[in-house]
Amino acid sequence: MAESEAKRSPWSVSRYAILYVILVLLIFMALSSFVFVKLQPILDESVQNQNQLAREELSSALSLAIQAVQRSASAISSWDEARQQIGQPAYYTYWHDYRVKDSGMIDGSVLHVDLYNASGSNLDGANTSAGMPARISSERLGLTFVQESGRIFIYDFAPILPNENNPSRIGYVGIKLDLLKHLALSRSVHRIKLDGLKL
Repeated sequence: MAESEAKRSPWSVSRYAILYVILVLLIFMALSSFVFVKLQPILDESVQNQNQLAREELSSALSLAIQAVQRSASAISSWDEARQQIGQPAYYTYWHDYRVKDSGMIDGSVLHVDLYNASGSNLDGANTSAGMPARISSERLGLTFVQESGRIFIYDFAPILPNENNPSRIGYVGIKLDLLKHLALSRSVHRIKLDGLKL
């Protein structure tokens, strides 16, 4: 046999390449699994922190919305014009449609403001604003959250007194605030999709 005959290796270059690729893939998969196992607790904690921040943000935004509707109710209930309307409601429709909206006492998320006499009847009678009750009772005073047609509203009913020194009620003011609209206008919520909010 001549020396020129080379020994043939059972392993060709392509086999070495395939083995190399498989080895690299195995190492990559092992490292990926290791990183995933180490990162998963960190990711879970991050999600929990984000959820907690979202809850806190929503709680703060709800507090601001409640304060806004209560401020409006307080301002209107101590407004001389509101007291005049309860005493002489002849121009109530004009007052209701124009004077309240131009007063600056309510923001763009307040949908309706209605006045009620001492017995709890709406001064508008049968022409009450959409969603506002025709009658209220003293038990209904305060805040109420209501979900209607996928929207969330805050109702606030507050007493109207003749003056600060006289505690006898001469009537009530009712306010209906669109909560989702208020949150959108105030831009106080960033971590929550407003259209997904439910009571």
